[in-house]
Amino acid sequence: MRLKLLIADPDQRYLGALEQYFSVNQQERFYLGFFSKQEYLLDYLKKNPQEVDILLVNSGFYTEDLNHLGIKKIFLLSEGLVQVESSQLPLIKKFQSCDALISKIMDAFVEEEIHSGFSETNNQTVGKSEGCKIFSIYSPMGGVGKTTVAVATGTLLAQMGKKVLYLNLEGISSQYIYFQQGSEYSLSNIFYLTKNRNKNLTLKLESMVMKDYATQIHYIAPLDSPLELEEIEPKDIEYLLTELEGSRMYDYIILDLSSNFDSNNLKFMTMSHKVMMILNHDPIARTKGDQLLEQINRTPQVKDKLLDKIIWIMNCSMVDDGDDLVEEIQIDVEEKFIKFNLPESRESWVKRDGKLVLNSSSPLAKAVLDMLNTLEI
Repeated sequence: MRLKLLIADPDQRYLGALEQYFSVNQQERFYLGFFSKQEYLLDYLKKNPQEVDILLVNSGFYTEDLNHLGIKKIFLLSEGLVQVESSQLPLIKKFQSCDALISKIMDAFVEEEIHSGFSETNNQTVGKSEGCKIFSIYSPMGGVGKTTVAVATGTLLAQMGKKVLYLNLEGISSQYIYFQQGSEYSLSNIFYLTKNRNKNLTLKLESMVMKDYATQIHYIAPLDSPLELEEIEPKDIEYLLTELEGSRMYDYIILDLSSNFDSNNLKFMTMSHKVMMILNHDPIARTKGDQLLEQINRTPQVKDKLLDKIIWIMNCSMVDDGDDLVEEIQIDVEEKFIKFNLPESRESWVKRDGKLVLNSSSPLAKAVLDMLNTLEI
């Protein structure tokens, strides 16, 4: 759902900064119009009645006439005090981060749509998106580069022009090495909506998600507490992924899973299109890999749903005896093992604004790209 958003303010430098932000980060979400003079805004609205979803207007530009032009939602840009007659309208602080600005606008707009009954009707018309694919990134052990692969995969998909959502489902997350903090929303809010079977889940998600400027990946802050992973059930996961996939909001959803082998992670993986299973050369990986396969093969219904989806990825950049491990696992999974060398080096990531960003010409990026090409992305 692409919304018509108009922004009106006399400060041309402010409008220029917003225009630059929106053109880079929000083009797929909004049709945009910017006005630095009140008369231009009123003239446009009178010529185009009932075509505007959201108007973000400086309190000095506001007149009662705006309430009668079919605008769905009006917000006042405020630097402080506003006129009494306009104070019943929602206020948006003018000077705040662009992500926070959009989050507050979308949150209030979605609530308005919910109360009007529009969103439920709209949700009923949306079918399952054939284009949306879910990738789970999993390892039975930590420290093997799981989040590295997840972020690199999402970055390269975004560079291909795909719209990517990254969800970190680890108990203790490391995603802030790659993405900025600052959102007031987190995956905890999504879990709450999911458990309550909120019919407007995907609309509310849209107001909570942030977009990383460097990678163009959409993401949401991780859980407030790792204990919340114990409160969600497989039936909740099925509802969440079904809603996300059916919303047609994203081309790819990247699930960065914890290392637990439990009913929740099994539900995430069995509902995924592909599962990237990552091991490394550590001797412990031999045992962990064997145990993992044993557990999968022990349960026929899990094996039937999962085994064909697994892509085995070996981080063997420092391996002397890695070929033996590769051969052993390849036999166990009936020669479906695919070996990808995922080298870690200083050139794989560059630091930008204090965060790590994938170096697209690095050996790591090339290895992940080879994997994606194998999947015919």
